[in-house]
Amino acid sequence: RLLVSARTPDPAQIDAREALRAQKASRHAAAHPGATIVAFRAAPQADTAEDAGRIFDALNWAQGQWPDMALATSGARGGEKLAIKWANQKGVTLVLAKANFDGNGRAAPFRANDELLDLEPVCVLTLANSLNGKRSEGLHPFGPALNLAQKAGERGIRQLPVKARA
Repeated sequence: RLLVSARTPDPAQIDAREALRAQKASRHAAAHPGATIVAFRAAPQADTAEDAGRIFDALNWAQGQWPDMALATSGARGGEKLAIKWANQKGVTLVLAKANFDGNGRAAPFRANDELLDLEPVCVLTLANSLNGKRSEGLHPFGPALNLAQKAGERGIRQLPVKARA
């Protein structure tokens, strides 16, 4: 007799997830043919001039690596809004995976991460806290950004944290 824990998906669940992923991927490919996805998550408090400069540097680097890039983000406040401004200024296609708090509750930011990873990005950029020491003082790193970095690493996706200038 085989015991299946509540955490272990059965074969039908795995097939259903794969079908949904394939459906999302085909919708994305139809909407953004040939685009190379670069995913980005940042802390809400990462909205200082120093943060903006380093976010823009990281995104400029990514665009240099993948000139046809599309930027995927959840559109959250703070650093992600800065990244959206960058994309608009540069004419870069923007793909939003917004957190659905009504449907997913407190897990919404993490489900948004799953949606970002389902887009199969070539690179994930993260900024888990403001680079401004006064702005980040006493604050924990932003969990959803850390989670995206961890999941990207587990999937073998290149993951780069945005850091202060050396």
